[in-house]
Amino acid sequence: MNIFITSDTHGDLTNVLEMYDVITSENTPEGVPHFDSFDCLIHCGDYKKDAYELSKKLGLDVYCAFGNCDGRWSPDFDIVDTDAGSIVVTHGHMEDINNTHEHLYELAEDQGCNCICYGHSHIPVFDEENGYMVINPGSPSRPLDGTDGSCAVLTADENGYRGELVYYSDVKAALAEESKVRHEEAAEKAEEPSDKSEETPAPSQPKKKKNFGGFLRRIFNYSDGQ
Repeated sequence: MNIFITSDTHGDLTNVLEMYDVITSENTPEGVPHFDSFDCLIHCGDYKKDAYELSKKLGLDVYCAFGNCDGRWSPDFDIVDTDAGSIVVTHGHMEDINNTHEHLYELAEDQGCNCICYGHSHIPVFDEENGYMVINPGSPSRPLDGTDGSCAVLTADENGYRGELVYYSDVKAALAEESKVRHEEAAEKAEEPSDKSEETPAPSQPKKKKNFGGFLRRIFNYSDGQ
């Protein structure tokens, strides 16, 4: 199962949609992970309405949770079942993630999950902690880690979990480099001499019209004189 993960979009889907398009493009540039397709979407809150909007735009089932900016101050989470185990999806404000991850571990244990996806801090995490795979995709629109934003990609199968964070700055840099290479190749091709000789054809001479007027006039004049 291939899973696209985002969080804390806060009403701005521009960067996350661009990252998704590049990752799933037939011509994904070097330096950006490529996926032919994703099976589902995880959105870790703020705003939950963005999760449903992304689901509609991308045509993917979505697993999501309310965040503090959704006005929800009670526990809210979702569960994704995969061949690698189950993933718990939460925003993190109710688990006090800015101070500790202990409550995340407790939530995962209570729900029988071995992977945790959360948000709220706007700071990306992709690591194994306390026996759990712990993922925070960061924020694609309001990052707080000094980058231009991020998301995460995850494959979950019988071999376990594997994936990575994807940074918007890397996507932009890869696209810029690809565009530069294309322009350089086009310029080199334009400078190559043509194999075909380009001789300028001689201008065609206009055909001379035969003048029958004088001969006919002589006949008429001769007839008049008879």
